[in-house]
Parts: sequence; C-alpha cells; structure tokens
Amino acid sequence: MAENKLQLSIVTPDRLVLTEEVDQVNVPGVEGDLGILYDHAPILTTMRPGRFSYE
Repeated sequence: MAENKLQLSIVTPDRLVLTEEVDQVNVPGVEGDLGILYDHAPILTTMRPGRFSYE
C-alpha cells in the first residue's frame, strides 16, 4: 500500500466490486457527511442511506 493512502474495498455478498488505494472516502452520516482520511481517528457512527465518494 502506498504511503498515506487508504485501502478501499467494496464488497457485495456475491463478489469483490472494487479494490483501490485512495486519499479520502466521503460517506453520508446521520449527523452530516464524513470525510475519512489516512490515519483518521477511530470513529463509530451511524450512516444514512446515500451515495459515497472517494478521491
């Protein structure tokens, strides 16, 4: 894995959809959108339905 990158894996019950090194993952949380970066502090939160993105 490259330095300062996240390993993003998108998995369904049937198959591995995507594995990629990314800089950031953006997800919809119930209290607002979250941007998760490399070495992010551990967090436990509830996500809401919606789209996520990655860079």
